[in-house]
Amino acid sequence: MKDLVQETIEKIKNEKIKPTAKWKFIAKDYSVWFICFVSILLGAISLGLILFLLLDLDWDIYSDLTHPQFGLFLRTIPYFWIAILLLILALSFISFRKTKKGYRYDNIVIVLGSIGIIILLGLVAHSFHAGKSVHEMISKIFPQYSKMNNLKEKEWSAPEFGFLGGKIISLKDQGFDLKDFEGKLWIVDYDNKTLVRCELPFEVEEKVKLIGKEVEERKFEASEIRPWEGKGLELNKNQ
Repeated sequence: MKDLVQETIEKIKNEKIKPTAKWKFIAKDYSVWFICFVSILLGAISLGLILFLLLDLDWDIYSDLTHPQFGLFLRTIPYFWIAILLLILALSFISFRKTKKGYRYDNIVIVLGSIGIIILLGLVAHSFHAGKSVHEMISKIFPQYSKMNNLKEKEWSAPEFGFLGGKIISLKDQGFDLKDFEGKLWIVDYDNKTLVRCELPFEVEEKVKLIGKEVEERKFEASEIRPWEGKGLELNKNQ
């Protein structure tokens, strides 16, 4: 035993090994907790953003999730933010595992605990419209992001499924010209049977959502017209 102790002492002297300062252990521990906290916070914001994107959709149009509506439904799932949320969840798990007492907990406890905290904070973030604010901020900074993740525009850019949205660029009797979100021009017709949920008369530059069918190339016959925000109120076209 003495030989082992003596060898250890000699090794320390020869290799000039110095003890690690206590502050380094403390800094490492705080760093891990900081990463854990940030990952949970980012997860909550991501969840709030997912809730905003999903709740901003017009779910009543999916009354019958059969083909082709199911195809449209799949297009409006926020895959990007779901993937980000899963990555953040993995990061929170790994960072908590590396804390001083993280090894004491079962994996399932850590995962369920992280999910529970993220859900709770995500609901709080959504109630304060954090998801909407983050979405709008990122959209301004990165225009490409808006094209990829504006699910509402995707939902109403499906004339083949009977859903078309865009901005009115000119008015005419019983119809108007519309520019969709891809910059394409459409002739939109409606009649007295069309359910109009917008305030009348329509205005140029007004954004609307249309339910109907494409009768010819770039010509859309509307059976229902809605304001861009919300579903609108049912109004009688004849009044």
